[in-house]
Amino acid sequence: MCSSDLTAQGVTRNTITVAYRITSDPSFQQTLAEIGGAQFADTQADTDRTIVGLAKYFNTHFQFYGRRIKFVFYKGQGSQSNELLGGGQAEAAADALHVASGIKAFADMSAVTEPYSDSLSRDHVLNFGVPYMSRAWFAQRAPYAWSIATDCTGVSEAAAQIGIRQLYGKKAIFAGPALATHVRKIATLAPDNPWYQECVQNGLNYYRRAHLTVQI
Repeated sequence: MCSSDLTAQGVTRNTITVAYRITSDPSFQQTLAEIGGAQFADTQADTDRTIVGLAKYFNTHFQFYGRRIKFVFYKGQGSQSNELLGGGQAEAAADALHVASGIKAFADMSAVTEPYSDSLSRDHVLNFGVPYMSRAWFAQRAPYAWSIATDCTGVSEAAAQIGIRQLYGKKAIFAGPALATHVRKIATLAPDNPWYQECVQNGLNYYRRAHLTVQI
């Protein structure tokens, strides 16, 4: 390949290279299920087969101006379970560096944790999947980090608005006879790490601005 064939990192006249990290975890969905104490039957093989099928579909039905998406699967050092719980920073950074400098990918479709997405963004690799980061988090990493999930700033704002307008101070009429006459209590649950707690505080501030009592 001549240097003139390369239009951007991971993009040639014929291909768009997209990385996909395989970790020791069974799959992202199964990892989330296990953290939450639930059972999920999906496996990494199921995920890999889905990714290959989607690549075939997009290459067949969408226009990439003569190029085809080429997925490169690689075995990463990191663990999604550790990273989702706020750990694994060093391993995530090493995996991102491999994607940027080793695979030389244009994008990564498996950036489903904050440490991995953050590291890919720092290495200037487009990445997709990190769930529910704050609006400010995405702005700071633009244009590299993307997600199909709503940012948690928007989620916390919407939840707080519903709580204030429809729930706060009203009785729990659907909670059963023992509680139906009690005034509702509203709780906010989120992982105990800085990027999600930022959105918790955003939601609590909505209650404070409405001059409502907040307990932490």
